[in-house]
Amino acid sequence: MEKDERIKKEIQKLRKIFKNLPKDKSAIVEKLISNAAFMAVTLEDLQEAVNKNGCVIDYGTKRNPAAEIYNTMIKNYSTTIKQLIDLLPTEEAKVAESEFVKFIQKQKAVK
Repeated sequence: MEKDERIKKEIQKLRKIFKNLPKDKSAIVEKLISNAAFMAVTLEDLQEAVNKNGCVIDYGTKRNPAAEIYNTMIKNYSTTIKQLIDLLPTEEAKVAESEFVKFIQKQKAVK
């Protein structure tokens, strides 16, 4: 699947989670959702690159740039998702948080 299609699919998934937010929060959430979807798909791509090529490239013992970008982006993604979850009512936040934990656990294979 093309990256744009994967991002759209992730956006749809996140929109379902945040569909019941008040209108005044919708504009803020939409931008965060777009950023989170992009980061989630990019993190999957980076994870694949690191799994395929390893964490060290053959230029001495230099770290793979994909691994460094991944580590930075996963922190940004975590922050963005946390901001989104904080906007949800308590019960919906629990569901969203469990989905986020599943994603993070899947990503741990890179570290």
